Amino acid sequence: MLAARARRSDAEAVFLCGLIDTNVGEVLAALRRALPSVPVIGCDGLLPASLLFERAGPAARATYVSIEGLVNERLGAAGKTFLRDFSATQPGAKVDIAAVHAVQAAELLLDAIARSNGTRASVSSELFETRVRDGLLGSFAIDVNGDPTATPITILRLGMAGGQTSSRTTRGRAWTASSCPRVDCSHRAVNPFVLYLGLAGFS
Repeated sequence: MLAARARRSDAEAVFLCGLIDTNVGEVLAALRRALPSVPVIGCDGLLPASLLFERAGPAARATYVSIEGLVNERLGAAGKTFLRDFSATQPGAKVDIAAVHAVQAAELLLDAIARSNGTRASVSSELFETRVRDGLLGSFAIDVNGDPTATPITILRLGMAGGQTSSRTTRGRAWTASSCPRVDCSHRAVNPFVLYLGLAGFS
């Protein structure tokens, strides 16, 4: 059993990656029972948090989840303006961060088309020349691999502040300097051995 293997490993932290549809919530609950004081770090397959809490129950509380990019609360002025305007058109007034990424990507492509001579090669070339300043996702360019040069990683801690999800964003190896009073920013070095539990075929 995976939880028993984790308990025998003497790990100081567990990295858990899977999908809610492949029983990651049930695995998380089993891990918490086996290792109640060991931090659990998960990939974005553990989201949305509401479904994880449905499947894992209280075991989901205080789980760390890493996601690529920013969350809505960390957007700059342009991003927050878009959220305010777009949310007014959405049921429940909620906008997923993926929508902000999609709109920013669409803007990049439309701008590249407008600057191009109309050929596919020209559009592609213009995309690589992209420089965005204070856009929906902040300021960034497109590198030689076609990726944005700003690659923040957001760490969520689930179930803090009365059940709310708190976040902290890191760029590269350093935490951002911005403060968030609801976030537990404490951290410590752990044993470099982190048990990885794959969920393929788990039932």
